Amino acid sequence: MSGWVSIDRALFSHDFFAREPMSEREAWIWMLQNAQWEDGTHRVGGTVHAVPRGSFMATLREMQSVFMWRSDTKVRNFLKRLEGENMIERTTVGTRNAPKTHVTICKYDEYQDRERSGNARKTHHERTKNAVNNNITNNKPSSNEEEAREAYDLFIEFAGRCGWAKPQSKLSADRRKAIAARLKECDGLGGWRHALSVAEASEFISTANWFSIDWMAKPANFRKIMEGNYDNRNSAAPRANNSRQSGTHDSLFAGFAQVAADDDRQRASRASDDFRTDDSGNTKMDFGPDSDDAGAVFYLPHAGRNYG
Repeated sequence: MSGWVSIDRALFSHDFFAREPMSEREAWIWMLQNAQWEDGTHRVGGTVHAVPRGSFMATLREMQSVFMWRSDTKVRNFLKRLEGENMIERTTVGTRNAPKTHVTICKYDEYQDRERSGNARKTHHERTKNAVNNNITNNKPSSNEEEAREAYDLFIEFAGRCGWAKPQSKLSADRRKAIAARLKECDGLGGWRHALSVAEASEFISTANWFSIDWMAKPANFRKIMEGNYDNRNSAAPRANNSRQSGTHDSLFAGFAQVAADDDRQRASRASDDFRTDDSGNTKMDFGPDSDDAGAVFYLPHAGRNYG
């Protein structure tokens, strides 16, 4: 059997299908669906990278969370096998502590013909416009409105997969305006999809039933997601014999410990200067001339003597 079929991007969020670990075939379909259908950009750290049509960026942990696989090692091996079959190409971008994998589908245009996909989108748009406008012409939505609608549908797709609260009302003008503002901040749908992937990979957000599109569309909340405030933290304490280079927090705590040790040594040194032994062998403490007890002597008992 040959030929091809169109698959809706909402396939993986449909309520009929239980959320369960993906097969490798399903993971491959997910990769095809999440590739950019047009050239875009993606921010990694402080650098904006170009993401050409037919490619996407994600961390191994993000893909592991979506695929519901046991470890990111399985994701890494899966990508390595796809690369060996010339099905994908991949590069790593970002810092060593926060790398991202840039995946390119080698034959994307054979899976998603540009002209055919464009005609399908145009036909769908015309059908929707005629139904809504009741044959009223010259009322075509702006590109910003269309992009906000796609971002809205994309959130519903992720919400179905993660169990977030799905919007119960239509895309209102206020909601569309808020989404459009966030899209402008994150360089379009590519950045919006990245923010959703970050939220999905976050243990704090991924299981939160309070997480909604209105919460995400607020400027402060969206900025926190993009800046990694909700990223998972490594809670495992470093071992004493860990040979890795100390990070910022390790150095900070080590500095505190050194200051405390130096302070103890200084106090001990000062204390030794205050104690002396007289001609009779008694150890006494001199409070010094500036003390309220100047001239007073405090005798310390010696082992073996009775100072009753």
